[in-house]
Amino acid sequence: SAEILISALAIMKAGGAYLPIDPEYPQPRIDFMLADSDAKWLLSQAELREKAGAFAGAWLDVHDPALYAGSSAPLERVSGPEHLAYIIYTSGSTGQPKGVMIEQRNLINVCFGENRENALTADDAIANYVSFSFDPSVIGLFPPLLVGAAVYLIPDELRLAPEALSAWLEEHGVTLTIFPTQFGEQFMQLTQNQ
Repeated sequence: SAEILISALAIMKAGGAYLPIDPEYPQPRIDFMLADSDAKWLLSQAELREKAGAFAGAWLDVHDPALYAGSSAPLERVSGPEHLAYIIYTSGSTGQPKGVMIEQRNLINVCFGENRENALTADDAIANYVSFSFDPSVIGLFPPLLVGAAVYLIPDELRLAPEALSAWLEEHGVTLTIFPTQFGEQFMQLTQNQ
């Protein structure tokens, strides 16, 4: 959802690092990630609270009006390039998942590199297909924001429907998206046949 992207930006602006956790993960993986990362705050939705398991830190519901009641004045700069932007966990295919810490300077370098490679401008529209908890998601989210391009989040019901997704991408004027290889191949076959 757009709330995830807005939350990540707010966390980084406030000097924190975000940790994307897919609520579809098995509970032991969620518990491990929260404990291993030493997370102090959990920003989520009330309907996902049970997924927090034994999390002992502070819980913030993104739909709680109290979160938005304070000043909307810009925050002073509280972090620098060496501060963490986010922690992403590996799949754990060789054992326990490992948290990879990405600094803000690394994220900015990726953004500038992707924008240069793809020649992104404010006229572009990017559709993000991959899960926010998967590292390549940053390519479809943050670089476009740096140049003022539109960012679309592909609705779940279109993720496995290449024909409907093709129409949706065209309707929204999407100029760039990143697909997982298997789906990308299927999608390319479909569009080449049309």
